[in-house]
Amino acid sequence: MAGLTDWLARIRQTVRGDAARPVSRLAAGTLLAQLTPVLLAPVLTRLYSPDAYGALAWAVSIVTIATLVATGCYDQAVNLPPERGTAAALVYAVIGGGACAATALTMASLVEWAGWSEAPHRLWFVPAATVGTVAFNALSAWCVREACFGVLAAARVILAVAGVAVTLALGCFGWGEAGLMAGNLVGIIAGTAMLLIGTARHSSLPPPAGGLREVWHAAAAYRRFPAFLLPSSLLNSVTNQLPIWFLQRLFGPAVVGQYALMNRVLSVPLSLLSSSAGEVFKQRAAAEFRETGRSVTAWSAFAPPLAWVSVPAGVALLAAGPALFAAVFGETWREAGHYARVLAVFFVLRCFVSPLSYMLIIAQRQKLDLLLQVGCLASALGGLLAGMMSQRPAVALAVFGGGYSAIYLVYFVISRRLALGPAAAQS
Repeated sequence: MAGLTDWLARIRQTVRGDAARPVSRLAAGTLLAQLTPVLLAPVLTRLYSPDAYGALAWAVSIVTIATLVATGCYDQAVNLPPERGTAAALVYAVIGGGACAATALTMASLVEWAGWSEAPHRLWFVPAATVGTVAFNALSAWCVREACFGVLAAARVILAVAGVAVTLALGCFGWGEAGLMAGNLVGIIAGTAMLLIGTARHSSLPPPAGGLREVWHAAAAYRRFPAFLLPSSLLNSVTNQLPIWFLQRLFGPAVVGQYALMNRVLSVPLSLLSSSAGEVFKQRAAAEFRETGRSVTAWSAFAPPLAWVSVPAGVALLAAGPALFAAVFGETWREAGHYARVLAVFFVLRCFVSPLSYMLIIAQRQKLDLLLQVGCLASALGGLLAGMMSQRPAVALAVFGGGYSAIYLVYFVISRRLALGPAAAQS
């Protein structure tokens, strides 16, 4: 117990200044939001089959790609403009892109529905979830810029709790994959509503003074984001979705269900601090960079705690992953624990490096980010090719995680040099 106390005290000392309070607030909200579905997962896995989880994972993968295209990555630029009005215009640009994407997806769904005697549930889920996710991301970016971390934490909690509650209720009535999708959608709507209410009370989003012209000018001023960051983000997103697509194709929905459950469960211990500290780091690092041309203070405040939390979690996963999954979810899910062990290093590096890699966006190095994402895609394709040749999902995931981990190490080195300023980045 004394060792644990010393370790926590060291983390608190490492987070310098007033960064600890917003991180802890956002971390508490994120913890509750992530714990809610995980704590109820042993119940949900007995109400929904692996096939249902596989169908949800497939639909969510489509929503993920559609959301990214709809935003044009402008939500990543909201922190950067010195003028508050320009940042608000970028938020409106993102929401407008979401509305256009939802319209296009609805038309495509109607065309597909006309050719099916029994339409799959994803036809209604994908357009609605896309526009909801775009709105949630846009308003979240505004909350980060305005330092409304309490509102953001509350929205994440409501999203998770409402979604799980509806999913659990519909599962009791035997809704199957439709219940999983409906619960997911209700959570998105509830979380977005909370962001709207919270921003209206604490930091309202001002309407663009110049109307659509101001929105257009803001989008043009930050056109590097859709031009360079969007392709790299698409590569990253496609790379992350490739295991779902190929595992479905090569090994069937049961394997996809195992992988999807593992991926969701690991998000709690490995991305709690990453996602919470990452949002605060974006705001602090961007503000420091605007003033001084470097972000070394923000980096020094956030990098050590991320390492202190992620590495021990990865060690625990390597030591007891299969046993933990079998004990909590049943012996049927032991294979998901093996997948977790195979990807332990990958998840640790993602937790540690992903928040810090935002330095590439702050320093306007979108081209470099695009090149690194090409490397991620190549590693993913190599892993899937290995799985195809070996006919073993674990082999595919091992090669996938190994290649991706190497790219994360490159991200870490580059991000550190960018945080030190132009002289260090060019040396």
